[in-house]
Amino acid sequence: MLAMVVSSLCFPMLGVVVRAVRQQDDVFTVMFFSGLLNCIALWTVLLVREKRGAFRTSILHVHLIRGALGALGATSIVYSMKFVQVDLALTVLMSSPVWSALLARFWLREELNWATWLAIGLGFCGILITANPGVEGLNLWVLLILVPAVGMSLQNTMMTRYTGLGESPWKWSAFNELGILVSSCLLWFSLERTFVDLESAWLYLLIPAFLLPAVYFVSYAFLNGSASVIAPLGYVQLPTAALYGWLVFEETPKNKTYYGALLIILAGLILIRFAPKSKYPRSRNGPLV
Repeated sequence: MLAMVVSSLCFPMLGVVVRAVRQQDDVFTVMFFSGLLNCIALWTVLLVREKRGAFRTSILHVHLIRGALGALGATSIVYSMKFVQVDLALTVLMSSPVWSALLARFWLREELNWATWLAIGLGFCGILITANPGVEGLNLWVLLILVPAVGMSLQNTMMTRYTGLGESPWKWSAFNELGILVSSCLLWFSLERTFVDLESAWLYLLIPAFLLPAVYFVSYAFLNGSASVIAPLGYVQLPTAALYGWLVFEETPKNKTYYGALLIILAGLILIRFAPKSKYPRSRNGPLV
């Protein structure tokens, strides 16, 4: 449980750092340099743990597709973080389980019970409230964050589909980050390139500094604990993101963000408690160290 709490403290800080660097640099510069540092960090860990086995995989095509989805999602979130508060962005991202439930039905052909459909409806209502449709229209930046939310669901569904093959969480993360780096590298070199502002360069070092413990502890928590106990602790990220946004950017969450977040959290808890078990076996890779 403590591992999941630590992870939930690290993930929102990633959003804070990305929002900070986006005030200084353009989206593709942020993508390239953060992807480069993350790749170095994750592949170093993977090579230390698995040595030559780090490069062996029987599902390279799956990793390539996940990497492309990760690149699309990362581009969307990095681009929108300049215009959206940290707590609002994370609220929409936390709708990922709702999309995963839909994908389980239409991709994995799993049967959904009434509670799952209720959770999906509540999740969509939460997203709609958060997007704030009114006289000014929908918040288009919120809708842009739905791209990585759906992308994360696709990635997680692919992990569920191929989880019995024994790929470690570090390998999934390393290949995903490699896909993000390759895509951002192509875009960065094909467009007018800008370099990191030296005054804010140190902020980029904070991205892998928070990413590594976040990935480690969330993976450790799910590999060594009960998902029904561990998963709800992930929602600690929402108040944590609001606190970070207030401390760093003096951002105050709007009431509609609270209402939308409550519905999304309720949907997630219903899915955790009542959703049917997956027909695909869970991979038990043992301790991460």
